[in-house]
Amino acid sequence: MSALVAMIRTEALTALGARARTALESSEMVEAGGTAVKRLLVDHFTELNTERHRAQFGIDGFYADAARSVNAAPLQVAGRSAMISIDKLGLAQRLLGGTIRPVKGEYLAIPARDEAVGKSPRKDFNDLTFVPRRNGQAMLVQTIKTEVDFKAKRRKGASVSDYARTTGGVVMFWLVTEVVQAPDPTVLPDDDLMQQIAYAAMDEFLTRRLASNQPGLN
Repeated sequence: MSALVAMIRTEALTALGARARTALESSEMVEAGGTAVKRLLVDHFTELNTERHRAQFGIDGFYADAARSVNAAPLQVAGRSAMISIDKLGLAQRLLGGTIRPVKGEYLAIPARDEAVGKSPRKDFNDLTFVPRRNGQAMLVQTIKTEVDFKAKRRKGASVSDYARTTGGVVMFWLVTEVVQAPDPTVLPDDDLMQQIAYAAMDEFLTRRLASNQPGLN
């Protein structure tokens, strides 16, 4: 009976081990892992934007801004750590939760209708009326007005009022003095998933590095 034996020269193995240690200490490997997590974050925020904003209201919303901020920020590598910046105001608040109070003014404006989402009562509306409610709360109601369609084809004997319609009179924003927001861990991908993505990318980097220019084996 014969046996096939593969012999590895000691000096070749030593050199291979040295290259493995060099790769492990390389900032390039850490950068590979950080870049993979960065792509994961962009995809995650883009999906959240589709689920929670665009699909509901047809707007480019909060999480689209978060995805852009991840793309724009450079990856910072220090030793064996990679730091990814997410420069989106309010993201930490959504992740950790807590009480939100107005920075300016007396009230927070909460959209009451789809057409108010993503808009400012001051900047985007000029027909809102302040209406107080109980317990110090209030609402902004769209002013009732009459619009007449003068371009419509008139029926014989019809009056102007037949071509008028009433608009407004609906609540556009609820005004509250504070909001208690519950923590939402789904704002970020799962920690284990981010670790797995980083590990897989670093493992692939190390495999490619060790496969290049290997010494001959006997």
